[in-house]
Amino acid sequence: MLLVINGDKPMPILLGSSLSSYVRKVLIFSFEAGIALELRNDIVPFPAPEELLAVNPRGKIPGYSDDDIKLGESAVICAYLDRKHGGTGLYPTNAPDYGRALWFEKYAEEELIPAIIKVFFNRVLIKMIGGKPDEDAIKEALAVDQPKVFTYLNEQIGDKEFLVGDQFSIADISMFSPYVNHKLAGEDIDTILYPNLHRYLQQLKTRPSIQRAVEMDGVEL
Repeated sequence: MLLVINGDKPMPILLGSSLSSYVRKVLIFSFEAGIALELRNDIVPFPAPEELLAVNPRGKIPGYSDDDIKLGESAVICAYLDRKHGGTGLYPTNAPDYGRALWFEKYAEEELIPAIIKVFFNRVLIKMIGGKPDEDAIKEALAVDQPKVFTYLNEQIGDKEFLVGDQFSIADISMFSPYVNHKLAGEDIDTILYPNLHRYLQQLKTRPSIQRAVEMDGVEL
């Protein structure tokens, strides 16, 4: 299935299902920046098809194809799109905020997403591939992994509207995208334990770029 995003002329192709937090991250980024992409929403890495491997030999989504440019990894794709389009405003311009934005993007990849995906995989994806959920892994994620990550983010956000500086950035995109998978897995952010994080995510979900991406997955936030 082909889903055309923003326009009908030949355009760069993003390969990967929008159920992926990494694919969704690129979608939110492109929607926010007004960048036209064609989404191959039918591409999944279980196993990786040749079309995906030709773009990203790691066999992971997303993959990105723009003429002779073949890229993998959401962070790389977003950085490329920002440079290609002469700056999207989604990366802070001053060095301290730029560094912090990249840090939170990396933290989301290395800590937040694994803590959430462990539950999402065992409650949602495992059914799609005919496997059996690992209930012990779910319990560990909910009791150990997620509280550690959510506590840190709750402290970092405080009473701020955005995670870094005074504008929406790649840091906020990186934080919100996995939250959709958290909801798809039947979970939410505890308003008592993590009030700052909950408020922050509820504010972000009103952005048109985020609403557009969320609608593709049919999840109620």
